[in-house]
Amino acid sequence: MPPEGGLLVNGGTLPAEVAGFTRADGKGEASFEVRTAVENESLGCSEDVPCSIVVIPIMGISCADADAACNKLGRYPAGSTNKMNGEVDYAVSPYFWWSESNWRNRFSVPLDFAPAADVCDVQDSRAPVAMYGSELLNQASLQWAPAYCLRADRFKFQHNRYAEPISLRLLETGEAVASFVSEPATTSAVPLGYAPVAVSGFAVAYVSDLPDNAGELTTMRLTPRLIAKLLTQSYPASSVGTGRAGLEHNPWSLNVDPEFLELNPEVNGISVESLGTVLSLSTFSDVLTAVTQYIAADPEAMAFLAGEPDRWGMVINPSYLNVEVPRSDWPLLDGFIPKSDASCAKATEGPYLQRVASPVSSLRKIA
Repeated sequence: MPPEGGLLVNGGTLPAEVAGFTRADGKGEASFEVRTAVENESLGCSEDVPCSIVVIPIMGISCADADAACNKLGRYPAGSTNKMNGEVDYAVSPYFWWSESNWRNRFSVPLDFAPAADVCDVQDSRAPVAMYGSELLNQASLQWAPAYCLRADRFKFQHNRYAEPISLRLLETGEAVASFVSEPATTSAVPLGYAPVAVSGFAVAYVSDLPDNAGELTTMRLTPRLIAKLLTQSYPASSVGTGRAGLEHNPWSLNVDPEFLELNPEVNGISVESLGTVLSLSTFSDVLTAVTQYIAADPEAMAFLAGEPDRWGMVINPSYLNVEVPRSDWPLLDGFIPKSDASCAKATEGPYLQRVASPVSSLRKIA
């Protein structure tokens, strides 16, 4: 879709519509969310109500009246954006998706849906058997639950997200019958048995655009040492952070780090605070154990944690020197508080790099 159509994306279009823009090479992509009747009652997609993803190429419309307006092809070069929010050319906007000349070119992808997540509460009055543990299984366990509760010879299954180390302790006290964990208990007052349930893992997710409106960055290369730099708050993030002794000569953020640029030369070199950290968890988690095991297995990352500069001269935040890894939590150790006479800075006074890191309580919040 040409850039002139951009202003009408939320105008005369369907509530569940997503507009995708075509690049100069004729390709494009758009992210979308499949919503069931739980999230979108008016559409009502469910195991009983079939729905489809319908893709409609917008190629202009055929009409006898106002022929010039109907056949407008846009005023911007192919692949460019409507940065100035200029006048909309209706013919190449999604406003007339329903016109015959657009609609006849559609193609559909049928969708099937599993039972709704609340089916167990609606159809099974039995008390649930509570299991605790890994958030990594949230989506999978929602799909497993109907296979249990809708059968009389099984039980009503309920997964409660909980920090894995704590859920293991619930097993010891008898408050839980089972827990989803990735790491075994180091000690236990009661005998514990383990059985494989699912294969999962961690990933470093990102959203980044390429310079010069070249689209999204679809491949990013990281090393264990780069992840260690992010977790240890070794990027000062801004001129404020350079006041922290020991960080004044470090690159401000990940995307201006020579190590990162050597691996990802296509990214831009504009430093921003958000790229001075990686959004992580504030709770105990087996995911953090896996991440820090990955760091601990790399000699260069461990040398960095021990105080050895990388070959470009970047050094670890002194607060994290020789931090123990692997571990199931990640502490906020840097207590640097910048001095400022600005009223807004005084109102939010506190350790600066801790505020940049701002870890959250769940993977869902990170996503």
